Amino acid sequence: MELRVRTGRPVLSRRPASAGEEERCPPDLSALPPGLRAALTEWAAVAESVADTEAAEGTLGSAVSDRGRRLAGLLATVTDSDVVYLDPIREVQVRIRPPDKRADSLARQARGRSACGESTPWATGLTVSAVVAIIVTITLTTVSVGWAETAALFAAGVNLVVVGGLVPAMWLLRRTPVWRWIVYGAAAGVLLSWTGLLIAALAALG
Repeated sequence: MELRVRTGRPVLSRRPASAGEEERCPPDLSALPPGLRAALTEWAAVAESVADTEAAEGTLGSAVSDRGRRLAGLLATVTDSDVVYLDPIREVQVRIRPPDKRADSLARQARGRSACGESTPWATGLTVSAVVAIIVTITLTTVSVGWAETAALFAAGVNLVVVGGLVPAMWLLRRTPVWRWIVYGAAAGVLLSWTGLLIAALAALG
């Protein structure tokens, strides 16, 4: 089974497409668990927007590539078959085999414990989020205030460009352990910065 991206969609097939034909293999996307199907669809959309851009060479490209490989591993586990992962970022093929029955059982037990409320490192995670939020707030506010003194519209544009560049990575990593706390902090920092700038702008007009 192959997993690849085509026109922003995840595609499963028995063999590479030829002459515009696609041979689907069971199970197709509709037969997969809803959570995995949604994750594959989300990943494919982000991969399509990142591939062949400068972002593909950086952290975002690596995150998209690794996310796809993890999803291919889950697909191999769910279907109990080998999955050839066609990496849309690194443009390489990786064959992923399903885990043995014992490893699969342990994985299901781990997922069950997580679903039942396995302890979350709230103290450490929230501390990381708070530090990231402070850094992002100070950085965005400083840049915005500095440019606003000479060109308010340019300052707003800088904000949109910076935040727009962060959104794909933040969306992709929002459920990844460790990284999710950084994402939460960055999102909070953006909101705090924009709120502060809005208040300052209203005060200046008043």
